[in-house]
Amino acid sequence: MESFEERAKSYRSESERFQEYLKGLPDEAWGRQSACDEWKVADVVAHLVGNSEFYAGTVARGLQGESSPPEGRPDAGTGHPSLSAAALAKSSIAARERLGDRLLSTYIEKDNHLIQLLTGLSPEDQVKPCYHPGSIVPAANFVDLRFKEVVLHQWDIQSAIEEKAALS
Repeated sequence: MESFEERAKSYRSESERFQEYLKGLPDEAWGRQSACDEWKVADVVAHLVGNSEFYAGTVARGLQGESSPPEGRPDAGTGHPSLSAAALAKSSIAARERLGDRLLSTYIEKDNHLIQLLTGLSPEDQVKPCYHPGSIVPAANFVDLRFKEVVLHQWDIQSAIEEKAALS
């Protein structure tokens, strides 16, 4: 198994590559239907903004010894994506509308903040328990969660734009 440092390096690299990809998208691409049923490309990016904020907040709270659910979130271990899919779709669309032409810059700002937080975890902080709807997890797990999320949603976007999109 790769070390935390190796996984963190892969996560940073993939996230930065994805940021560059998004910077190069033509304006018309942002309105295309993505591989996510209810979302256009811009909605996928808005979802990633929201998850950057959530992950950063829940890890920061965990580092302070707080692993209870944030307000409005289910108890750890009781959440499942299928239970909140409709609400998530709507909230991501609303976020995209609210952010407007600040969507890309906000994504990059929030993503970079999360990258710095997660890749900078000390060995002591890596094991601190943090809230996640699926369960209480060590802070280091968010590196893997975010890496998978970025790769998956990058494909969701690329497959709408490129004829031969592949997972990284």
